[in-house]
Amino acid sequence: MPKQAQKLRATQIDRLRPKHENRPTVYPVGHVSGLHIQITPNNARSWFLKTMIGTKRRHIGLGSCSEVLLGMAVNAAREAKEQIRNGVDPIALRQKARAALIAAEVKGPTFSDVMDAYRPRRAAKITAKNLKNWEAALNTYAVPTLGHLQVADIVMRDVLSVLEPIWLEKNEAATKLQRSIHDILDYAMVMEMRTGDNPARYRGNLQIVLPEFKGSKNYPTLQLKDVPSWWADLCEQDSMGAKALQFQAMTATRTGAVRHATWSEFDLEAGIWTVQPARVASKIPAKDRPKKVPLTPDMIELLKDLPRYADSDVVFHGPKGKALSDATAGKTMRMQHEAKVEIDGVGYVDGHTGAAAIPHGLRTAFRVWVSDVSDYEADLGEIALWHKLGSKTQQAYDRGDMVEKRRAMMEDWVRFLHASTS
Repeated sequence: MPKQAQKLRATQIDRLRPKHENRPTVYPVGHVSGLHIQITPNNARSWFLKTMIGTKRRHIGLGSCSEVLLGMAVNAAREAKEQIRNGVDPIALRQKARAALIAAEVKGPTFSDVMDAYRPRRAAKITAKNLKNWEAALNTYAVPTLGHLQVADIVMRDVLSVLEPIWLEKNEAATKLQRSIHDILDYAMVMEMRTGDNPARYRGNLQIVLPEFKGSKNYPTLQLKDVPSWWADLCEQDSMGAKALQFQAMTATRTGAVRHATWSEFDLEAGIWTVQPARVASKIPAKDRPKKVPLTPDMIELLKDLPRYADSDVVFHGPKGKALSDATAGKTMRMQHEAKVEIDGVGYVDGHTGAAAIPHGLRTAFRVWVSDVSDYEADLGEIALWHKLGSKTQQAYDRGDMVEKRRAMMEDWVRFLHASTS
C-alpha cells in the first residue's frame, strides 16, 4: 500500500521554500492522494494533482496559490478524482468547456450557453433522473428570463426576477433553483467569462432582499459537497462521542435517540434497531408505533467494535457507563469546524446562513441527498427521519419489504458518506 503523505496545514505550506535554482520544487501536501504544490525558484506557487487517467499518468493544474486556498485545492482535487472514477477526463472536459465558451466569445456567452457548458460537470455528480429535474427547473423558471442575457451582464435584480415569484409559494424548489443559478454563474467566473461578485449568492446578498420564509425551523446543515470530507475527518477520531456522531450520521436519526440507545434495542443478526414509543429522548409519542431502523454492514461493524461497559446496557456510554451528555455531539462537530477553519478559513458551514453546521442539521443533509442526488422516493426518506405520513402510507412503509428498501437507501447514503475515501 503506497505511503500516505502527511496532511499539511496552510501555515506549514507557507513555510515551504524552493530547493532548486533552475527547476521547480514539488511537495506533496496530503488531504487527497496526489495533491501537490509546485514552487518555482522565484517562489511562484501553484497546485496540481498527479493522478492516473486511464493508463496514463497526468498532471492536472488546479490554479495559483495566490488565488486558490488550500481548502479550494483539496475540493478541486477530490472533484477531479470523482470525475475520473465516473469515466470523465477532467482535462478533456476543461478543454471542451473552454472551447465552447471561446466559440461564443464574439457576442459574449449567454446564460443558456454557460448552462450547456456546465451541464457535463453537473452530470458527473448526480443521477440521470436528478439531472433531468435540474434541467427542467432551470428551463421552466430561469431560462425564460436569464437565458438570452450575456452572462457577464447578469445582476442581482435579474436573479430576483426569477426567484421572487416562487420564493414563498414554492420555497424548497426556489432554494434549489437559487443554488443552481449560483453554480452556473460561479462556473462562468472560473472560466473568466464574468468578473465581480456572484449575483445569485444568498448570504449577505439575496438574503437581505428576499422575504423570510416562515417554514419549519431550519438547523445549520452541512453542504452536500462538504459531507464526504467532513465524514473522513470524523472517522479519524476514536472517541465515544465521535462514534456516536458517526452512527447518528449513518442512520439520520436524532441525537437523543442515539445517546440513549441500549443494546437490548438491537438485533444485529437481523440488522434492525427498534426504538419503542416514549423511550427517553426518542421523541416518539407514547401512542405511536415503534420505529424500526434498518442497519447496514457499516453500522453493524461500528456497533460490534464498541467497548461495552460492565453493568450498563447503554451503547454509547461515558466513562461511568451512563449516556453521553447532550453536548457531546455538538462539541465534536464544533471541533471539526474549528480545525477546518484553520485549513481553509471557512470550516463546515451552512450554505445559506454561514453558521457552523450542527448535529441535527445532518438530518437535513440526508433529506437533501434523498431529493437532489438519489433516485429514492421522498416518502422513503421521510420515514427514515421518523416524520409522519398519512396512515395508509405509514403502514405500507412499516411492512418488512419496505424496511429492506429503506436498508438499500441507507446503504447508498453510507456509500455517499464514504465518497472521499472510496
